[in-house]
Amino acid sequence: MTPRLQIIILLWIISTLMYFVDFHNEVANYYQIHQAPDEVVSGVSNFINEADKFDKWIVITTINYPTEQVRRYSQMSDWRLIVVADRKTPIDWQNKNNPVNCVFLSLEVQQTLNYKLMKLIPENSYTRKAIGYMYAIEHGAKWIYDTDDDNGPYGNWLR
Repeated sequence: MTPRLQIIILLWIISTLMYFVDFHNEVANYYQIHQAPDEVVSGVSNFINEADKFDKWIVITTINYPTEQVRRYSQMSDWRLIVVADRKTPIDWQNKNNPVNCVFLSLEVQQTLNYKLMKLIPENSYTRKAIGYMYAIEHGAKWIYDTDDDNGPYGNWLR
């Protein structure tokens, strides 16, 4: 391995570690900033009730109406589903199959979350999924399953 390649790998490792430290600080800062239990913006409370916390979350982005796979994910009672919208996502998107187990983060709702990383994530990008990760972590996630709206595991391995 050349010295130049070693330096590049070292810089990549350092930048990755710095990203995760900043990510952790972002979550900590959120809890310090949002303390008023009665503060509600566009239907999203900035105070997290214990009932809204869940330890297993499925995070997807979509530009489609709910697919069969999305309906299957929302039926998994031991997992909570987050659907992160983007510019091309239908405005009237809703999961009629099981709306209780599905959190839909429209672009409007995403703006109310006040995550610093919102400034860094462009619209029309797969990276909007990071907003779903932040939301899941904020709401007690211990496990996050990252997937897509048109594919999923075979069998019951997620259970």
